[in-house]
This record gives sequence, structure tokens and C-alpha cells, in this order.
Amino acid sequence: MARHPPHFTLLCAAVLGVGIGLSTTMFTALEAVLLRPLPVTDQSRIVVAWGVNEKRALSHLPLTLREWREFAAQSRTLD
Repeated sequence: MARHPPHFTLLCAAVLGVGIGLSTTMFTALEAVLLRPLPVTDQSRIVVAWGVNEKRALSHLPLTLREWREFAAQSRTLD
């Protein structure tokens, strides 16, 4: 039955190939970002620092390099 309309067969093969390729790409990306452990020696000691913009009532903002350096200079407990 697949030999009769060759365009339909090619379309099905192309859709199947794109689907398999996208699934493989998504799994690889998710595995690299979410599932694989971080390349550090002691993960339990990692700290995330967030900034707050009080003028706009926003929280959980990434710190700028200047803010991070100020924070690190004032901190006595971080390595």
C-alpha cells in the first residue's frame, strides 16, 4: 500500500524522521541541563543569590557583576 502514492510515503518518512530527531534533541538538552549533576566537587555547598528591585516590587532577579562583587566583599561565610 505504501508503494502506490510515493509522495505520501516520502511525507510520512520525513515527518517520522523529524519527530525522532526532535525527540532526540530535546532529550539530550534536558539531560544535559536538568538530569546530569553539576561539574563541581561539592554540590551541597552551592548558593544562589538573588537580587530585589524595591522600586518595581520585583524579586528573584539575577545580580549584576557589580552587585555580586559588593556582596562577596561584605560576606565572611562564602568561598
